[in-house]
Amino acid sequence: MPRPLNVILDLTARCNLKCVMCYFANTDRLLFPPFDAPPLSDDGNMPVEVFEKIAADLFPRAWRVALACAAEPMIHPRFREIVGIAGRYGVPDLWFPTNLLALTEPTAQALISARVTTVAASIDGMRKETYEKIRVPAKWERLIACLDLLRSVKKAARSKTPRLRIIFTWMKSNHGDLA
Repeated sequence: MPRPLNVILDLTARCNLKCVMCYFANTDRLLFPPFDAPPLSDDGNMPVEVFEKIAADLFPRAWRVALACAAEPMIHPRFREIVGIAGRYGVPDLWFPTNLLALTEPTAQALISARVTTVAASIDGMRKETYEKIRVPAKWERLIACLDLLRSVKKAARSKTPRLRIIFTWMKSNHGDLA
């Protein structure tokens, strides 16, 4: 069956950071259009049943699925379950952008089990001072620990995926770090 679709969805309307360049900096939760529609949930997280319906309808025809766009997917309280559901559909390019700070060992193992192809980590500074100034209230040490955790879980599982991609938002305050 052909897979012509590229699906991009947010699992939550929330983020755990208030980055200086982001629209989350001034809000607790994003509101998505249509703005007059009743929310799917009170906590800003997509119900798993809704995700299952979307996955069943679209993922068998999707070449690429992004499990986030504007929010932090790993703070969804049932993220591992959602990743497992997504993995059932054999999507050739299953990926998501993340700040990586909510990564745990069980989550890293779930990513491998679901055959997530890429984790795109938003890292806007290559030095503690730059990173922490931009990604508020993130801690450099936690980021490094999460990067090490992802690498060690992949190594233990003898898995080449998920690949790590770095997202770097270039600004005057961090252009020196880009090199």
